[in-house]
Amino acid sequence: MNHQFALKAIVFAATMAVAQASQAINITAKSTTDYFNLDSSIFGQMGYTVEPWSVVNGSSSVLAFCIDPLTWGIPSVTNYSANSYAPSDLVRNLYESSYSNVFVAGVYNSDKAASFQLALWSLTNLPGSVVLAETGGAFDNNDAISKDANTWVQAAKDYSYGGVSHYSYTEYKSLDHSSQTVLAVAAVPEPETWAMMLLGAGMIGFMGRRKSKKSEQFAA
Repeated sequence: MNHQFALKAIVFAATMAVAQASQAINITAKSTTDYFNLDSSIFGQMGYTVEPWSVVNGSSSVLAFCIDPLTWGIPSVTNYSANSYAPSDLVRNLYESSYSNVFVAGVYNSDKAASFQLALWSLTNLPGSVVLAETGGAFDNNDAISKDANTWVQAAKDYSYGGVSHYSYTEYKSLDHSSQTVLAVAAVPEPETWAMMLLGAGMIGFMGRRKSKKSEQFAA
């Protein structure tokens, strides 16, 4: 098995995994963060609670953020399709520069996730659709949430993309438009990891080939 074939096998396996994920997908609330900010506005209304999602496929679950805020999110809707998603430059830059901030010391943080959701909405809708003030929160953590969101939006605008993507993107869309469209990402393996995967695939192919030859000799 040469490296080119092994790489194709890995890509095919990943494609099949996404295809299978579209067969039975639920979304459930990941966390609820109270965000009501009198001085912020989202589509002309007062800044309100944001809620990241868990996309559940069998026993696996991935974090997802809404990219369709004008549609109400309905938990446990199962008629979703999973498709690869090509982000805009700003969305890509947001993930590259700030997605890791959602996890504090590797642990999911609901306030940081709320900030990321607000920043994502700011960059996936028309300018002025989402206005995030850093004061005026009805809850103690609101100012910090708005501040982080604004900081990360600016970081996305300032980010210098060097052509190396650290994430692959999957869009989960409700087929009957009854629920929000959400976006999840997966870390792209580092080159060293790809090399190890290719080596492992090559070893499996080599061992299978040896076993096949031994079987042929025995049969003879």
